[in-house]
Amino acid sequence: MKHESNVAKTNIITLDSYRVTPRKIVTKEVEQRQDDEVVNAFHDSCIRISAKVDIKGYALVAWDEKGVPCISWSCGHVKSPISEMMLPTFTHSVFQGILNKKLSTPEDLKDEWWN
Repeated sequence: MKHESNVAKTNIITLDSYRVTPRKIVTKEVEQRQDDEVVNAFHDSCIRISAKVDIKGYALVAWDEKGVPCISWSCGHVKSPISEMMLPTFTHSVFQGILNKKLSTPEDLKDEWWN
């Protein structure tokens, strides 16, 4: 049986979005520092997740200042229980579960890895 390589698929989706309340104006230096902090936290999170879990698939979502998302995912591993068709529901459920826990019992989650 021929084995195909596990290649991540990347899509860019544009949303019509706008902010209801304007953000405060910051200096270029503050914006650059925050840009660096976000990118470093993103890299650190990827490393922490890969150290914690035997990864069989992933979904990454990032967005810019206009809310335009960039999405990358991989469901191609033979042992991945999540298919591309299940990915939207799965990720929604995961994030909704985190939000529900944070809203209902924030003191219980102070030491969780995503904090």
